[in-house]
Amino acid sequence: MESVRVCPFGRARDHAGFVRASSNNVGYVEVNLVSDLASNATHLDDRLVNPWGIVAGPKSVWVNDNGAGLVTAYAPFGRPFPKAISVPAPGGGSGAPTGSPLTIRPNSD
Repeated sequence: MESVRVCPFGRARDHAGFVRASSNNVGYVEVNLVSDLASNATHLDDRLVNPWGIVAGPKSVWVNDNGAGLVTAYAPFGRPFPKAISVPAPGGGSGAPTGSPLTIRPNSD
């Protein structure tokens, strides 16, 4: 069995102070929902280049496409919304977004 780092709390810790646990955790299953490579995930999105600053809202997930200069929203289960937000660079051209704030108002996402 291989060990993974799970959190900085608990009794058994590795040299970096992280709790050690086995990799056969039955509580979670990793599913690749979206990728810019067709064979890597359920949904294909060519805009997903060097993703940064993932923000999860109640009805969507917003991802900064740092390599494409965009911010893209994804529906539950990874389906990309058709339009993305273009982020310009300060001097013009395509930007490289790395973070996003999220303000949740009633009845909005």
